[in-house]
Amino acid sequence: MLDRCFSSSLQLPLQSPIPESRIGLTPAVEPFAGVEYLLPTNVVPQKYVLRLKPNLSGDFAFSGEMTMTVQVTTATNTITFHTSDMNVASVTVTNIDTNSVVQVTNQVYLETYDFYTLTLESVVAVGNYEIYVAYTGYHKDDMRGFYRSSYVNSNNEKVWLASTHFEPVRARRAFPCFDEPALKARFQISIAVPEGLHAIANMPRNTSAIDDGEDGLDWYHFEETPMPMSTYLVAFVVSDFEKTSEDSVSIWHRPGLQSQALYSASISPKIIDKLEEFTGVSYHLPKMDEVAVPDFSAGAMENWGLVTYRERALLFEEGVSTSSYKQSIATVIAHEFGHQWFGDLVGPRWWSYLWLNEGFATYFEFFATALVNKTLYIK
Repeated sequence: MLDRCFSSSLQLPLQSPIPESRIGLTPAVEPFAGVEYLLPTNVVPQKYVLRLKPNLSGDFAFSGEMTMTVQVTTATNTITFHTSDMNVASVTVTNIDTNSVVQVTNQVYLETYDFYTLTLESVVAVGNYEIYVAYTGYHKDDMRGFYRSSYVNSNNEKVWLASTHFEPVRARRAFPCFDEPALKARFQISIAVPEGLHAIANMPRNTSAIDDGEDGLDWYHFEETPMPMSTYLVAFVVSDFEKTSEDSVSIWHRPGLQSQALYSASISPKIIDKLEEFTGVSYHLPKMDEVAVPDFSAGAMENWGLVTYRERALLFEEGVSTSSYKQSIATVIAHEFGHQWFGDLVGPRWWSYLWLNEGFATYFEFFATALVNKTLYIK
């Protein structure tokens, strides 16, 4: 049962990030109502290289460049991937094996399914290709995709930030992609930020990477993910937040709220240690960032290496917040950290299996918290 529902970032080879049964236009899941929403399987992703320029003013239109390395598994003259709420400026397809450009003769967006289909000049053979897409997206205020949020600072000024929430089908609003959970790939992300702001993402910043200083922006280049991951677990935040850290865990919050981040910073590394001990599997990323977002539609989201929360689900003021509130914060952190193994390292083949992610995480929100602090449950 689990073998048919889950896909593992550890076991799937980079050359074929989908099960063999999926190749040849056969779904990786049992037939279900809405199977027409599945992408064709003649092309599968291997790696994404994303460059973003957020825009937290004016029309909030951000620009992006995506280079997708893909494998053509069956000879085809069409390539279909996901986009949503974006304007595509240009597309280039290159055959990596022959270092030649493949002419694109037509581009069609099918809004019902968010399918963006490229028709090629001729049938291309099985092999490796690059798809380059330049596009414009929008920081909306609906807490979906790469959205805008804000808070009012001590000077009574509105301060803008941009955060992400992709589960289940909103990564396609931030970048063109194969936005299905089984279609895992590696990610290398770069984000340009204006003065006074900074960026964080799933992986640490690659401080040795050098940019050309285009537009006078400060580029944050992040290390490539060490293994394939689902698009809905990608995350990045652009803000002026401060961080409160302990070990390899950092709590990011509005300036001046350090005292409210101390509890989360203290308990988070302990929960990771207990989950590693219980599963016998090390946490696979080099850091863990937790972000208290002013506007967030869910309680929290288990993005790999960068978990986002509602502020009230992460921040705690000793002597002000109640003990039940303290317990709630601990269990939410344990829940999201449980997902780092059950949901992130091993994830669902299709959206209908998300309940399995949540079932494991719900168990660990109590089990792991009790291992770290038994007194939270004593009346």
